[in-house]
Amino acid sequence: MRRRAFWLSALFLCMSAVTAMLHAQTVIDLSVKAPDFKVTGRASINKTGHALAVGDINGDGIDDLIIGTPGEDENSRPLEGRVFVFFGSSSLAGTKDLAVDAPDLEVVGSQLHSGLGSAVLAADLNGDQIDDLIVSEPGAFTAQGDQTGTVSIFFGRTTFASLMTVLDADVRIEGEAAVDGFGQALARGDFNNDGALDLVIGVPFADAQGRANAGKVYVIAGRSQWPKVISLPDTAADFVVVGAATTQFLGNSVACADVNRDGRDDLVIGDFKANTSIGVDAGQTYVIFGSDSLSSEYDLAQTPADVTISGESEQDHFGIAVATGDFDGDGQQDIAVGARRADPGNSSDVGKVYLFPSQAVWPKQLDLSNSAAKVTLVGAGEVNTLGSALAVGHVDGDQRADLIMGAPFSTPSGRADAGEVVVSFGQPFPDATLERTTDDLEILALGGAAGDHLGNAVAAGDLNDDGLDEVIMAAEDAAGPGEIFVFFGDVVTEVAVRDPSVPNAFFLDQNFPNPFNPATTIRYRVSGSPDVSLKVYDVTGREVATLVKGKVTAGEHEVTWDAADLASGLYIYRLRAGQFRASRKLLLLK
Repeated sequence: MRRRAFWLSALFLCMSAVTAMLHAQTVIDLSVKAPDFKVTGRASINKTGHALAVGDINGDGIDDLIIGTPGEDENSRPLEGRVFVFFGSSSLAGTKDLAVDAPDLEVVGSQLHSGLGSAVLAADLNGDQIDDLIVSEPGAFTAQGDQTGTVSIFFGRTTFASLMTVLDADVRIEGEAAVDGFGQALARGDFNNDGALDLVIGVPFADAQGRANAGKVYVIAGRSQWPKVISLPDTAADFVVVGAATTQFLGNSVACADVNRDGRDDLVIGDFKANTSIGVDAGQTYVIFGSDSLSSEYDLAQTPADVTISGESEQDHFGIAVATGDFDGDGQQDIAVGARRADPGNSSDVGKVYLFPSQAVWPKQLDLSNSAAKVTLVGAGEVNTLGSALAVGHVDGDQRADLIMGAPFSTPSGRADAGEVVVSFGQPFPDATLERTTDDLEILALGGAAGDHLGNAVAAGDLNDDGLDEVIMAAEDAAGPGEIFVFFGDVVTEVAVRDPSVPNAFFLDQNFPNPFNPATTIRYRVSGSPDVSLKVYDVTGREVATLVKGKVTAGEHEVTWDAADLASGLYIYRLRAGQFRASRKLLLLK
């Protein structure tokens, strides 16, 4: 009896550590499943949803949806771009077609080919407790020449005009030189610990010290009073990070958080084209720690970053996307890095996302070719280019941040480049390193049609004021103009269904008896005659038994598992039937 009580106690201790592993995967197929809220672009080929952001820019306490559309063609000014904003509301639902439905706020680009909306951000940069709207125009003309680029700040307020142009912005920041890609990435954080959020601007095509396209990252200090214009050729940025080598595009992705636990936000910078000892384009990600006294320039060719993380293999594009969040719920900020072209095994460009927990003392160098990340998420099945886009939110309502990952060149159900989005719920970091495939993660969304590129951009935020963050995903080429799909935070209660005519065709039942010794029966149901895999794993993810492998007929089936040769403990059994995925736990007590 004492022995049984011990194992029951062990079960409850283990459950929190394997929660994500045990959650049946929720599958959302956009070819058959409508989102809770959808936005469809206005004109053909205008890249609606090229960039996404969420924040409360009208001060009503509800997050607003910000959509960057750099390809908008209107007023005979090709590619001038637009930014559309839909204010959050408890009644948010249905479809907004921008061809007939006006957004709550529309910002118009200033010039042809300016590309307004290439990046968007919401952040309180002037300290008035309302998020400001920040938008980039990398192709904008300034006194420095064509395509110098600008970043514009519209201060948050309770009331906006429904139609504005970038000329109405409260602040205009002008780039340093032509064709730098000024504002291709945006982020915010308090790097000098003065209590004000600073603006981070990625400029991946900037030349530096004779190094063409080395890239730069500018930090503009937050303040209560901003000048109308900041021209970087005339006014130096408060802090500049300079790329180390030619054609490495430093600053294509940026994120900010206190990852070393010193109370100051740190810069996390992606450099996806960086060459390393393992090969060309392996990619690197740099961390530069915040400081009360940041120097004006930080040249990576002269001074290595505080932390340099190098990609696992050549051509991986490690650093194509970066994000930060408290993934394990310990109150500290962790790092996620995408490598969209990572090739596990014999697969090509499947993609990986690497998670690195916060730590007070980081190694100066971390080389993934010989040292694993704490957690690695690997594309599986039809997933391709996982990690092209990353976002962080609280989708399942717990204290751990959830990670949303775009894989825009995936081919679900034969739909070439329809794209996919995968959500991994936060969980405690394991003692040892852990690798999980996307088949094991909690939410999988499938692009509805070939060429949609679902997952080119992702975001999260509570748009309907229900206390849960929505999963927000863009397919910038869907239906021609592009579409944005919003699934409310209770999406995890949805049934994993592919065929709407048979809503209960697939099911995995709880084993009986449970706990058991030494045998138990597992029942499952399938539709059609799919390839079926039913396997058992221990809590480390090691496969311990294959119960079914191959095609089975439609209907209900059962299989008995005899675990006489295994030790007592918690196990997980996982069913894969065609596109259906489900997992459950079982407890062996001897």
